[in-house]
Amino acid sequence: MDLPYFPPEDTSTRSLTDQLFKQQVVIDDLLEAASRARRYFADIVAEGAPKHVQTTFLMLSDAISKAQA
Repeated sequence: MDLPYFPPEDTSTRSLTDQLFKQQVVIDDLLEAASRARRYFADIVAEGAPKHVQTTFLMLSDAISKAQA
């Protein structure tokens, strides 16, 4: 049984490089936004935030650290 062949949409090096660059820009923007959120939560936690806010901060901080690694 022959499997159907689906050619790649675009295999040009330039197109792939452009796609990777755009993806990296989006990832960098998301990490920057997450870092700003972490600083914001850190200020709230430092002011004596409720336990659920502290827990959210720890989860956010852990996720950002893993994403940046």
